[in-house]
Amino acid sequence: MSNKIYTVESNDGMTIFNDVEALGMELRDILLREVDGLWEEEADHWNNWGEEYQVEPKYAFACMLYDTLQGDSQLTKVFHAYGMGLTGEYNSPIKYAVRDYPDRGWCWTRIGEMTNAHEQLDMMVAFRDEFVNRIKTRLPSSGFAYKNSGYNHRTGDEWTRTVTVKVVDLDKEFFNAPKVKINQTTAARVEEEHWAHYNSKEGKAERKAAAERQREISMTMMENGWHNMSMDDDGTVRMW
Repeated sequence: MSNKIYTVESNDGMTIFNDVEALGMELRDILLREVDGLWEEEADHWNNWGEEYQVEPKYAFACMLYDTLQGDSQLTKVFHAYGMGLTGEYNSPIKYAVRDYPDRGWCWTRIGEMTNAHEQLDMMVAFRDEFVNRIKTRLPSSGFAYKNSGYNHRTGDEWTRTVTVKVVDLDKEFFNAPKVKINQTTAARVEEEHWAHYNSKEGKAERKAAAERQREISMTMMENGWHNMSMDDDGTVRMW
């Protein structure tokens, strides 16, 4: 029997798993959140182009989900790792092409393409739900990577987040990962690090300094009869 572990690396660091439930919880939290266009509540945002819609609103969810399942080549590799898609045990939900030219976008003059997508909505939702269930309950047969990018609407800064999953066969490969706990999710690690810092000498000093600063601010406001304050991202305090 093969002795395998599964590594998950993201912008937050690397985690290692050999337990399907723990791995599923990790991928649910850090992978599925990066995949845009899977859920119905995203459809309005996807469809809204400012002054106009991409598609007739009643078809938005179906068209968005079609684009996600059909057009995301990164996601196709994830499907295959869980036995899904054109080559998997669970076939693709797209029974026939919605658009004659897959690379072109949606257009209001081609309402038939929208209705074609809507006719396949139930199959696509069933496929999506099975995919989510397999992530939670199965181990992947192969590794994969998924990258998402965008920009901060407030600051204009671009960002990129990548999730990389690898399957390591310990019978064939030597693997050493110091300071990494097996089956500890990113959320659990972040919480552990938070409390470790909170209870450390540095953490206690930071809380003491913050409390002293707050007392100084309160005293200044009271002495001057001020009742309002604000704090900028750089820590600058304004009182009035």
